[in-house]
Amino acid sequence: YDGDLLIDRPITLTGMGRPTLRGSGTGSVVRVRAAGVVIEGLDVDGRGSGNLGRDTSGIHVAAPGVTIRDCRVRGSLFGIYLRESDDAMVAGNTVTGVPGRSPGEMGSGIHVWNSQRFRLVGNTIVGTRDGFYIQSSSHGVVRGNRASDLRYGLHYMFSDDNAFEDNVFERGAAGAALMYSNRMTFRRNQFVRNRGFASVGLLLKACDDVVAEDNLIADNARGIFLEGSYKNRFRRNVVAMSDVALVVYDSSGENVFADNAFVGNLSPLMLSG
Repeated sequence: YDGDLLIDRPITLTGMGRPTLRGSGTGSVVRVRAAGVVIEGLDVDGRGSGNLGRDTSGIHVAAPGVTIRDCRVRGSLFGIYLRESDDAMVAGNTVTGVPGRSPGEMGSGIHVWNSQRFRLVGNTIVGTRDGFYIQSSSHGVVRGNRASDLRYGLHYMFSDDNAFEDNVFERGAAGAALMYSNRMTFRRNQFVRNRGFASVGLLLKACDDVVAEDNLIADNARGIFLEGSYKNRFRRNVVAMSDVALVVYDSSGENVFADNAFVGNLSPLMLSG
């Protein structure tokens, strides 16, 4: 089906036999502007064009209580975009970036802005700028997702009280880069194979009261990076096969490391300042 689609009433849009919605190439393929909409079972093709300044997306949501599940989004600058969309559920989707474009010419696979109590579950993201970009959005859950071959698996700012469990962030410039946020929990995630100049598995900048437990942080240029971060707890993690296991700046303090395994790193610790 050709042409962009606007949904302005609370309906369930179900693809039978996985039809394709193909965008015009000028705007978002699907725009959701009504609460309680459900979109499922669709292929969405953005045709590799659009405008980053206009947040051109495969599916762009600006309404509460929306569910997007079992969709495949390709060729869109942003995959799925949640803008002021409280209580959203995004589950079981696949987002693939635009072939041949550099990360700076694309948006995020799943982009969350000013949306509370979101749930991102079981999604796969490949080849976008950032896998997940989360800003000014709190009390959410990110579970069982995979983000690979991109800039940052998780890019995160000004968002508190979110939980990340059982995700894989791999083959990026950073597995996860978190800034200016508090009280996040990371459990049973994998931050692996993030290699390149100044690459890192898990980066915390100006983040406090983070709990990181039972994670695998392996084969990164730097395993864990702390700057301006206080009262964080790292327990039962494996940090392995990295150039430097742990980088700590003197602007950090009161961080606790307990029962972690540091295995096969070229250097266990770098203190700066």
